[in-house]
Amino acid sequence: GSAVNTAKVCPGDVVLVVGCGGIGSGAIQGARLAGAEEIVVVAIEPGAYVKGMGAVRVEHNYLVTGEGCEQLSHHVLSL
Repeated sequence: GSAVNTAKVCPGDVVLVVGCGGIGSGAIQGARLAGAEEIVVVAIEPGAYVKGMGAVRVEHNYLVTGEGCEQLSHHVLSL
């Protein structure tokens, strides 16, 4: 639904999907069904897990171009 109705993916488009969880997976499937020529997926989610305390997952954001990629967020991942 949202790949066609909101993002307006058309046959031959190149689509970037950020995240590959439940929503991202749906966007990938929708883009493919809409006829996207290429689908680029970025999902980088390192986690910190401390037994007895809990866990957190942190997503880094990257700008991906034809010339390469640039990390846009710089989170401290050490405890």
